[in-house]
Amino acid sequence: MPHTHAPVVTPADASVRRWFTPQQADRALVLVRRVLADIVTLYRRLLDLQEAVEATEGAAGGSAAAAREELIDTAERLHGCLAELDEIGVELKDWDRGVVDFPCRAGGREVRLCWRRGEPSVAHWHDVHPDSGTYGRNCADDRHPLRTLPSHQPADVPTRRRPAQSGACQAGGSASL
Repeated sequence: MPHTHAPVVTPADASVRRWFTPQQADRALVLVRRVLADIVTLYRRLLDLQEAVEATEGAAGGSAAAAREELIDTAERLHGCLAELDEIGVELKDWDRGVVDFPCRAGGREVRLCWRRGEPSVAHWHDVHPDSGTYGRNCADDRHPLRTLPSHQPADVPTRRRPAQSGACQAGGSASL
């Protein structure tokens, strides 16, 4: 049975959080898209493998052991992808749909720029509330608070992965910063 909710992944140390402008978030999408594609694929594979392991529990033969070994390998690769998102500074909000938030300061308060896999750019935002998720997303047009943002804030925005990570993330992998 597929999971409908997955845990929220946030940066390990919020005191070193990177703040994004909409322009910086758009530039970071070059890398975020690739990492998120791997996360969605690996997450779905992980759920399938979990079902396979549960179905073969107690069965004789090597199929249960092989499924369990692949489950562990997939989980390690998924962990490497999550570490890449953490290094970029984005927060994974929905594993299955591929939703991430970019921390942002606007109008004197903390908000999140919100992007969903398949969208052409970061064009939504929401206030920071424990259960706001992607619901209540506001379009980033002329509405407050994004109109108060400067067009550029100094920050390094990663745009590419390490060459060794052309496919699915490697365990313990990280983004080039």
